[in-house]
Amino acid sequence: MNNSLSHRVRSAPRVRETGHAENDNGVLPKTQGQREVEIAEAVVNYHRTRNGRGPEQSRAYLLDDMVLIRQRGTFTPAETRLARSSDGWDLLQQMRRKLTEINEAEFTELIETLTGRRVKELYSDTSRTGDRIDLFILDRDWDSPAS
Repeated sequence: MNNSLSHRVRSAPRVRETGHAENDNGVLPKTQGQREVEIAEAVVNYHRTRNGRGPEQSRAYLLDDMVLIRQRGTFTPAETRLARSSDGWDLLQQMRRKLTEINEAEFTELIETLTGRRVKELYSDTSRTGDRIDLFILDRDWDSPAS
């Protein structure tokens, strides 16, 4: 595993657009892959700003009315050591849950801004290896027309 704090952002090479017509500004709409990269990069920057470092890797997926974000390498070296013991792991889980709770409104607002959709629910969990999953449930499909 790369110990560098640099990150990699990847997106699936999928394209899902309903048409190729230019929008009102004369710009082609973003592809699904471009939107996924934009979300993954924004999440890395968000965590860097709030936590002092972001994940080593981040990948976002747009799936119907969901945004799934998978991050690898989210632990600091101290957190990695804590996760090795039972008591440390319990403490780390409590801390991560509390941080998610404290930052939920701001994190949700970021996803709402990027998708143009209201977030109904956020589910988040971190594994003992430092991988993290965030799942946002939107009020409607990410690519549905505005109502």
